[in-house]
Amino acid sequence: MDADDLRSTAPPMPGQGQNPDKLLSVPVNVQRVFVHGNERTKRALVEAELANALAAHTHRDLAIELSMATQRLEELDIFKSAVCEVDLMPGGKDDAVQIDVRVEEKGLHTLSTGTYMQGGEGNFEVAWTLRNFFGDGEKLQSNASMGHKTSNSFKVDFSRPLSHGSAARFSSTLFQSVANLTKYSSFRERQRGVAVALTSVQDGDASHEVHYEGVWRSVTQSRGAMVCRPDEAGDSFKSSIRHNFTFDRRDDPRLPEQGMYLRSTTELAGLGGDVRFLKAQVDSQLHAQTNIGVNLSLIGSFGLLQALGGDLSRINDRFFVGGPLAMRGFRTKGLGPRVSGAGAASGAKGGDAFFTLGASAAFPLPSRLLQVFGVQAHVFCNLGNNVACPAGQRVPQCIPSLLSGYRAVVGAGLVVPLSIGRVELNYTKGVRTFRDAGDRTARWQVAVGLGE
Repeated sequence: MDADDLRSTAPPMPGQGQNPDKLLSVPVNVQRVFVHGNERTKRALVEAELANALAAHTHRDLAIELSMATQRLEELDIFKSAVCEVDLMPGGKDDAVQIDVRVEEKGLHTLSTGTYMQGGEGNFEVAWTLRNFFGDGEKLQSNASMGHKTSNSFKVDFSRPLSHGSAARFSSTLFQSVANLTKYSSFRERQRGVAVALTSVQDGDASHEVHYEGVWRSVTQSRGAMVCRPDEAGDSFKSSIRHNFTFDRRDDPRLPEQGMYLRSTTELAGLGGDVRFLKAQVDSQLHAQTNIGVNLSLIGSFGLLQALGGDLSRINDRFFVGGPLAMRGFRTKGLGPRVSGAGAASGAKGGDAFFTLGASAAFPLPSRLLQVFGVQAHVFCNLGNNVACPAGQRVPQCIPSLLSGYRAVVGAGLVVPLSIGRVELNYTKGVRTFRDAGDRTARWQVAVGLGE
């Protein structure tokens, strides 16, 4: 008997000659679930994430539900890895299967340190995380930071799933911070408060968060400063509720080439306390990749702040615009209402309505070495404005002046991707700026952006 005869008499392999779609439609009945590697994690927590998979009726439904369950287990941030395997149930019926869930837990606690720049001040941060100590996916996080000037902060945050298998997560936070804003706005602010939040992360790309915050705020002006009204300095108590919606379908938050991003924030203050306002902001991104290797991006932000109850907006609630990422070509807080003067007498006052819009085209450079490191060149155009509304005027009435007084900047530069974000080195040229109105522009800029 030759080789061809042997092949013709061999039993067919499973699925050989069958339609794959037909195989995925084969009925399935999950009989048992085994969990391996859960030394601290409660078995019920893992099983709850598999609830939809246990109700699957076909192999296609089971594969989809197990993929989503694995993603949810990883998002708990208590496992290094989570894998779901399906096997035939020994001694069971033809459609009977069992699921083996193999998890590797993260350590009980971690300690990390880091440095960063914020508001022109260098900061050193220490963070400690205690996770999954009760086995229900909870986390206790604390971090402290100290700036090289006077800024400092301390925060303790506790979070856990609302219930086993729930798409919602509860968190509560105690915090205190001191922000030194004298370089750009000639004041310091101390905050002490508490916050609670409920976050719902749906399977897919969208999430909602409802957030309450009660915070005691103290504003201290620099000697001779004129950026704050007398009633803005001193103490105030803000009690507010905020809703955040995020939709993210970008392929890479650091240096996206395609996809879209949308984030909206709405905050209502005045649930007690002496600060009353309605504040809304929308940030959006759209990225597309062309057939010639050029990546196109359109990024925009828009915000409105309306003081309520006859109040005027406060400097620590207003919008500040400018910086090499927020509005290229402008210095930090360099676009918008400001007080002109010498030394501490000058500074940015912030606005009640703002917008920024940026369009860019990024492309690889003709250097193999730079291409290996992912370095790209880009050209861009940025538009934006930031205005304050006169007393007694509703913020929507300021939109015509917001749009008609736009600023425009064009430029080019290099983009270097990093593991946590990107670095930009840009040269800019103002096309429409108003130095007499206080615009603070910059020709050369270096920016470090973290993926968001």
